[in-house]
Amino acid sequence: MRYSVGKRPVSALLAILFAAFFSAAAWSDPPPRADGSFVLAVGDEQWAGIQTWTGPDSFSGLYASFLEALCGKMGWTPAFEPLPWARAQKSVELGGADAFIAIATPGRLEYAAASDSAVFTLFFTIYYAKDHPREAEIKSLKTLEDVLASGFSTVSNRGNGWHIENVEKLGIPTSWVSDDTTMLRFLAARRADLIIDTPVSMHSKLAALGIENRILSTGVHIGETRLVLLLGKKSPHYPDWPRINSAVTEIVRSPSWRSLLKDLTGLDE
Repeated sequence: MRYSVGKRPVSALLAILFAAFFSAAAWSDPPPRADGSFVLAVGDEQWAGIQTWTGPDSFSGLYASFLEALCGKMGWTPAFEPLPWARAQKSVELGGADAFIAIATPGRLEYAAASDSAVFTLFFTIYYAKDHPREAEIKSLKTLEDVLASGFSTVSNRGNGWHIENVEKLGIPTSWVSDDTTMLRFLAARRADLIIDTPVSMHSKLAALGIENRILSTGVHIGETRLVLLLGKKSPHYPDWPRINSAVTEIVRSPSWRSLLKDLTGLDE
Protein backbone atom coordinates (compact mmCIF):
# COMPACT_ATOMS: atom_id res chain seq x y z
CA MET A 1 0.00 0.00 0.00
CA ARG A 2 1.37 3.42 -0.96
CA TYR A 3 0.51 6.52 1.05
CA SER A 4 0.78 10.16 0.05
CA VAL A 5 0.40 13.36 2.01
CA GLY A 6 -2.26 15.86 1.09
CA LYS A 7 -1.14 19.02 -0.69
CA ARG A 8 0.13 21.80 1.53
CA PRO A 9 2.05 25.02 0.79
CA VAL A 10 5.81 24.57 0.94
CA SER A 11 5.99 27.14 3.74
CA ALA A 12 3.61 25.03 5.84
CA LEU A 13 5.72 21.92 5.35
CA LEU A 14 8.88 23.70 6.40
CA ALA A 15 7.14 25.25 9.37
CA ILE A 16 6.15 21.79 10.57
CA LEU A 17 9.72 20.57 10.24
CA PHE A 18 11.79 23.48 11.36
CA ALA A 19 9.55 25.13 13.92
CA ALA A 20 7.77 22.25 15.56
CA PHE A 21 10.62 19.70 14.96
CA PHE A 22 8.08 16.96 14.26
CA SER A 23 5.55 16.07 11.62
CA ALA A 24 2.57 13.75 11.53
CA ALA A 25 1.02 13.62 8.09
CA ALA A 26 -2.32 12.20 7.08
CA TRP A 27 -1.83 9.68 4.32
CA SER A 28 -4.27 8.36 1.74
CA ASP A 29 -4.11 6.30 -1.43
CA PRO A 30 -2.39 8.47 -4.05
CA PRO A 31 -3.37 8.91 -7.68
CA PRO A 32 -1.46 6.88 -10.29
CA ARG A 33 2.28 7.66 -10.33
CA ALA A 34 3.00 11.05 -11.86
CA ASP A 35 6.16 13.08 -12.39
CA GLY A 36 5.16 15.32 -9.52
CA SER A 37 5.28 12.57 -6.89
CA PHE A 38 8.31 11.27 -5.00
CA VAL A 39 7.97 7.81 -3.44
CA LEU A 40 10.18 6.84 -0.50
CA ALA A 41 10.27 3.08 0.13
CA VAL A 42 10.45 2.22 3.84
CA GLY A 43 10.51 -0.98 5.86
CA ASP A 44 7.10 -2.06 7.12
CA GLU A 45 8.15 -2.39 10.79
CA GLN A 46 7.66 0.30 13.41
CA TRP A 47 10.84 2.18 14.35
CA ALA A 48 10.25 4.56 17.25
CA GLY A 49 11.17 8.13 16.37
CA ILE A 50 12.13 7.18 12.83
CA GLN A 51 8.98 5.74 11.24
CA THR A 52 5.78 5.18 13.18
CA TRP A 53 2.27 4.31 12.08
CA THR A 54 -0.09 5.93 14.59
CA GLY A 55 -3.20 4.77 12.72
CA PRO A 56 -4.27 3.29 9.39
CA ASP A 57 -3.91 6.66 7.62
CA SER A 58 -1.21 8.25 9.75
CA PHE A 59 2.58 8.12 9.43
CA SER A 60 5.09 10.16 11.40
CA GLY A 61 8.70 10.38 12.54
CA LEU A 62 12.08 11.43 11.19
CA TYR A 63 11.55 9.94 7.72
CA ALA A 64 8.21 11.70 7.32
CA SER A 65 9.81 15.00 8.30
CA PHE A 66 12.75 14.47 5.97
CA LEU A 67 10.57 13.55 3.01
CA GLU A 68 8.28 16.53 3.51
CA ALA A 69 11.27 18.89 3.73
CA LEU A 70 12.87 17.42 0.61
CA CYS A 71 9.65 17.50 -1.40
CA GLY A 72 8.99 21.02 -0.16
CA LYS A 73 12.32 22.13 -1.61
CA MET A 74 11.88 20.22 -4.87
CA GLY A 75 8.18 20.95 -5.45
CA TRP A 76 7.03 17.31 -5.33
CA THR A 77 4.14 15.49 -3.70
CA PRO A 78 5.59 13.16 -1.02
CA ALA A 79 4.57 9.50 -0.79
CA PHE A 80 5.66 6.50 1.27
CA GLU A 81 5.57 2.84 0.29
CA PRO A 82 5.93 0.52 3.34
CA LEU A 83 7.22 -2.93 2.34
CA PRO A 84 9.25 -5.76 3.86
CA TRP A 85 12.77 -4.35 3.85
CA ALA A 86 14.22 -6.57 1.12
CA ARG A 87 11.23 -5.80 -1.12
CA ALA A 88 11.51 -2.06 -0.39
CA GLN A 89 15.04 -2.08 -1.75
CA LYS A 90 14.03 -4.15 -4.77
CA SER A 91 11.23 -1.68 -5.50
CA VAL A 92 13.79 1.11 -5.80
CA GLU A 93 16.12 -1.05 -7.87
CA LEU A 94 13.31 -1.79 -10.34
CA GLY A 95 11.94 1.77 -10.41
CA GLY A 96 8.70 1.15 -8.53
CA ALA A 97 9.70 3.61 -5.79
CA ASP A 98 12.19 6.46 -6.10
CA ALA A 99 14.42 6.12 -3.07
CA PHE A 100 15.08 4.69 0.36
CA ILE A 101 17.25 5.70 3.31
CA ALA A 102 19.96 3.21 4.23
CA ILE A 103 23.69 2.42 4.19
CA ALA A 104 25.43 3.02 0.87
CA THR A 105 26.77 -0.51 0.37
CA PRO A 106 28.58 -1.43 -2.88
CA GLY A 107 25.63 -3.58 -3.92
CA ARG A 108 23.15 -0.75 -3.51
CA LEU A 109 25.39 1.69 -5.36
CA GLU A 110 25.07 -0.49 -8.44
CA TYR A 111 21.47 0.69 -8.87
CA ALA A 112 21.24 3.89 -6.79
CA ALA A 113 23.06 7.16 -6.17
CA ALA A 114 23.95 8.05 -2.57
CA SER A 115 23.66 11.50 -1.04
CA ASP A 116 26.91 13.12 0.08
CA SER A 117 25.39 13.99 3.45
CA ALA A 118 23.97 11.46 5.89
CA VAL A 119 20.35 11.75 6.98
CA PHE A 120 21.66 10.46 10.31
CA THR A 121 24.44 8.29 11.78
CA LEU A 122 23.95 5.13 13.84
CA PHE A 123 26.31 3.24 16.11
CA PHE A 124 26.23 -0.52 16.59
CA THR A 125 26.55 -2.54 19.78
CA ILE A 126 26.23 -6.17 20.91
CA TYR A 127 23.07 -7.86 22.23
CA TYR A 128 22.89 -11.29 23.87
CA ALA A 129 20.49 -13.44 25.87
CA LYS A 130 20.57 -13.02 29.65
CA ASP A 131 22.45 -15.81 31.49
CA HIS A 132 24.33 -16.82 28.35
CA PRO A 133 26.94 -19.40 29.49
CA ARG A 134 29.73 -17.22 28.00
CA GLU A 135 28.33 -13.91 29.26
CA ALA A 136 31.63 -12.74 30.79
CA GLU A 137 33.41 -13.35 27.49
CA ILE A 138 30.68 -11.53 25.55
CA LYS A 139 31.03 -8.49 27.82
CA SER A 140 34.77 -8.39 27.07
CA LEU A 141 34.27 -8.10 23.27
CA LYS A 142 35.48 -4.75 21.92
CA THR A 143 35.81 -5.27 18.16
CA LEU A 144 34.34 -7.38 15.37
CA GLU A 145 37.69 -9.15 15.21
CA ASP A 146 37.15 -10.18 18.85
CA VAL A 147 33.77 -11.64 17.90
CA LEU A 148 35.34 -13.62 15.06
CA ALA A 149 38.20 -14.92 17.20
CA SER A 150 35.79 -16.01 19.95
CA GLY A 151 33.70 -18.11 17.57
CA PHE A 152 30.34 -16.53 18.42
CA SER A 153 27.42 -16.83 15.98
CA THR A 154 25.10 -13.98 15.05
CA VAL A 155 21.61 -13.47 13.66
CA SER A 156 20.42 -10.57 11.50
CA ASN A 157 17.47 -9.55 9.34
CA ARG A 158 17.63 -10.06 5.59
CA GLY A 159 18.59 -6.86 3.84
CA ASN A 160 20.86 -5.59 6.63
CA GLY A 161 23.62 -4.22 4.42
CA TRP A 162 25.91 -3.22 7.28
CA HIS A 163 25.88 -6.75 8.68
CA ILE A 164 26.60 -8.25 5.27
CA GLU A 165 29.55 -5.96 4.58
CA ASN A 166 31.07 -5.78 8.07
CA VAL A 167 30.11 -8.96 9.91
CA GLU A 168 29.34 -11.80 7.51
CA LYS A 169 32.14 -10.92 5.07
CA LEU A 170 34.60 -10.91 7.98
CA GLY A 171 33.72 -14.57 8.47
CA ILE A 172 31.45 -14.33 11.50
CA PRO A 173 28.72 -17.03 11.27
CA THR A 174 25.33 -15.45 10.51
CA SER A 175 21.77 -16.77 10.45
CA TRP A 176 19.33 -14.73 8.38
CA VAL A 177 15.67 -14.16 9.31
CA SER A 178 12.85 -12.12 7.82
CA ASP A 179 12.61 -9.17 10.23
CA ASP A 180 13.80 -7.64 13.52
CA THR A 181 11.03 -9.21 15.60
CA THR A 182 11.95 -12.70 14.40
CA MET A 183 15.61 -11.86 14.93
CA LEU A 184 15.09 -10.96 18.59
CA ARG A 185 13.00 -14.07 19.24
CA PHE A 186 15.71 -16.14 17.54
CA LEU A 187 18.29 -14.71 19.96
CA ALA A 188 16.02 -15.12 22.99
CA ALA A 189 15.66 -18.81 22.07
CA ARG A 190 19.50 -19.00 22.00
CA ARG A 191 19.60 -20.16 18.41
CA ALA A 192 22.44 -17.62 17.96
CA ASP A 193 24.85 -16.02 20.41
CA LEU A 194 24.70 -12.38 19.39
CA ILE A 195 22.89 -9.62 17.57
CA ILE A 196 25.03 -6.71 16.42
CA ASP A 197 22.67 -3.81 15.81
CA THR A 198 21.73 -0.26 16.77
CA PRO A 199 20.20 0.84 20.10
CA VAL A 200 17.83 3.24 18.35
CA SER A 201 16.37 0.25 16.52
CA MET A 202 16.59 -2.50 19.14
CA HIS A 203 15.43 -0.78 22.33
CA SER A 204 11.95 0.07 21.10
CA LYS A 205 11.46 -3.40 19.59
CA LEU A 206 12.60 -5.12 22.80
CA ALA A 207 10.11 -3.06 24.78
CA ALA A 208 7.32 -3.81 22.30
CA LEU A 209 8.00 -7.55 22.64
CA GLY A 210 8.27 -7.33 26.43
CA ILE A 211 11.68 -9.03 26.48
CA GLU A 212 13.90 -6.08 27.44
CA ASN A 213 14.91 -7.99 30.59
CA ARG A 214 15.82 -11.13 28.63
CA ILE A 215 17.99 -9.53 25.97
CA LEU A 216 20.92 -7.44 27.24
CA SER A 217 23.37 -5.05 25.62
CA THR A 218 27.09 -4.75 26.31
CA GLY A 219 26.97 -1.06 25.33
CA VAL A 220 30.29 -1.30 23.49
CA HIS A 221 30.59 0.98 20.45
CA ILE A 222 31.58 -1.71 17.95
CA GLY A 223 30.89 0.17 14.74
CA GLU A 224 28.93 2.99 13.15
CA THR A 225 27.35 3.79 9.85
CA ARG A 226 25.91 6.67 7.89
CA LEU A 227 22.36 6.36 6.59
CA VAL A 228 22.00 8.30 3.36
CA LEU A 229 19.32 8.91 0.75
CA LEU A 230 19.67 6.35 -2.05
CA LEU A 231 17.92 7.42 -5.25
CA GLY A 232 17.28 4.65 -7.76
CA LYS A 233 18.84 5.11 -11.17
CA LYS A 234 15.52 4.06 -12.72
CA SER A 235 13.63 6.83 -10.90
CA PRO A 236 12.16 9.52 -13.15
CA HIS A 237 13.86 12.00 -10.79
CA TYR A 238 17.36 10.58 -11.34
CA PRO A 239 18.33 13.18 -13.99
CA ASP A 240 17.81 15.82 -11.29
CA TRP A 241 20.17 14.08 -8.86
CA PRO A 242 22.69 16.95 -8.40
CA ARG A 243 19.93 19.27 -7.22
CA ILE A 244 18.41 16.56 -4.99
CA ASN A 245 21.81 15.85 -3.46
CA SER A 246 22.30 19.55 -2.69
CA ALA A 247 18.84 19.77 -1.13
CA VAL A 248 19.63 16.83 1.19
CA THR A 249 22.78 18.60 2.37
CA GLU A 250 20.90 21.84 3.03
CA ILE A 251 18.28 20.01 5.12
CA VAL A 252 20.59 17.91 7.29
CA ARG A 253 23.11 20.70 7.95
CA SER A 254 20.50 23.07 9.32
CA PRO A 255 20.46 23.64 13.10
CA SER A 256 16.74 22.89 13.09
CA TRP A 257 17.25 19.46 11.55
CA ARG A 258 19.89 18.58 14.13
CA SER A 259 17.52 19.64 16.90
CA LEU A 260 14.76 17.50 15.41
CA LEU A 261 17.13 14.54 15.09
CA LYS A 262 18.20 14.75 18.70
CA ASP A 263 14.63 15.25 19.93
CA LEU A 264 13.20 12.26 18.07
CA THR A 265 16.04 9.75 18.33
CA GLY A 266 18.48 10.93 20.98
CA LEU A 267 21.13 11.04 18.26
CA ASP A 268 23.36 14.04 17.73
CA GLU A 269 25.60 13.51 14.71
